[in-house]
Amino acid sequence: SYVGTLRTVFSMAKRWKYVVENPFSDVPLPKWEKPRPRTYSIEEIRAILRMTAQHAPECLDIFLVYLLTGMRASEAIRLEWQDIHFEQGYIELKQTKGKKIRYVPMGPIVRAIFLRRRSAVRPFDTFVRSSTHRKQQRKFDGMFLSKQWKRMANLAGVPDAQLKRTRGTYATALLEVANVSLLAAQSIVGHADIETTKQYYFNPLSEDILEKIPAIDAMFQDLLPQKTEQIVGNKWATPPENPRN
Repeated sequence: SYVGTLRTVFSMAKRWKYVVENPFSDVPLPKWEKPRPRTYSIEEIRAILRMTAQHAPECLDIFLVYLLTGMRASEAIRLEWQDIHFEQGYIELKQTKGKKIRYVPMGPIVRAIFLRRRSAVRPFDTFVRSSTHRKQQRKFDGMFLSKQWKRMANLAGVPDAQLKRTRGTYATALLEVANVSLLAAQSIVGHADIETTKQYYFNPLSEDILEKIPAIDAMFQDLLPQKTEQIVGNKWATPPENPRN
């Protein structure tokens, strides 16, 4: 923020004795609610994949893997066959951003993609035609795939599209569809800070969640005193002294 910048500038000026005091030292930094990160809807994903199948079929497999594993672009490109554990059902990521080994579950679609590509030297050792030289070919790289994703999204009419947002889309699916824990989702997607993972939760006061809360109350119903207050509709009410009458 501008306050933080001015505070730093005047702090350096004070250190160099250009000013006596820092007028921004006690000025509080402005606070604002961080918006929920952009993720893709099912309709947007379907539209992008449809355009990919028509205009860039060589990218379809790796786009599906991104959407269904939450891997970073470079992580999928660097995969070796020994990283794919078919029998155990997971992918071992050794070359990650955080320099730590990460394990990602492998669903049926991803498994089928890898089995179909088994004859290749590496899972995504794919050559594509260069846009600058008609006969020249080159391997997949992050820049090429990011541009292709954006191009397919433009063809599909999907705004504000970036390949890296497939990770957030997968994180949302883990939390809201698969109902995995925050810690599990953080580990699978590879967020260094759990606060980053938390951003992909839906509103904790959504109707879907509020409808599930009474089930928790029911678990404790038998533990409550007989004359305790109870909820009737949306109002508090005290149970009658003699329910039979």
